[in-house]
Amino acid sequence: MPYLAAVVPYAVGAVETAPTVGAYFGAAAEFAGIAGTALSYNASMEQAKQSRMNADAQAQALTMESQRQSQETQQAQLRTAQNQRRFMAGQEASQTGNGFISTTGSPLSIMFDTYNSSQRDLQDIGYQGSTTRWGLQNSAQAAQSQGYSQASATMGQAGGTLLSNAGNIANQAYRAYKG
Repeated sequence: MPYLAAVVPYAVGAVETAPTVGAYFGAAAEFAGIAGTALSYNASMEQAKQSRMNADAQAQALTMESQRQSQETQQAQLRTAQNQRRFMAGQEASQTGNGFISTTGSPLSIMFDTYNSSQRDLQDIGYQGSTTRWGLQNSAQAAQSQGYSQASATMGQAGGTLLSNAGNIANQAYRAYKG
């Protein structure tokens, strides 16, 4: 606690200028006030540091989940595309086995509709994955911003506590030296 070490000589100086019992109690009160102020300030700074670390960890976890979701979406698209190719190959084999020429007629429109449906399925999977990743990335940014904001507020509170307690200690010291 470097703050405490810097102020202790002033508290001890009170005892040297007026060596009475009241001066000793005044110096002890000053010392306790200084120590309490330093401890409070250090605790607030540690709390702010912890808030930032928690925010970073939460943002990192959400970013990793976003990456996992991206890989999962790619795998789902791959599996769906493979299943669609198998289905279309089965359709084509069925039609050619019946003597159908694959460049004319109604079965061709059926295959065209199947292809379009397959493409829509793949796009829907991609859109759903993108939406999920976007939500996770925004959650990560929001968590980090919230944690940093909380850390800033805690640091401001620590400064206010430090100034307030320093003023109280100075007031007590003035009264002890004057009285």
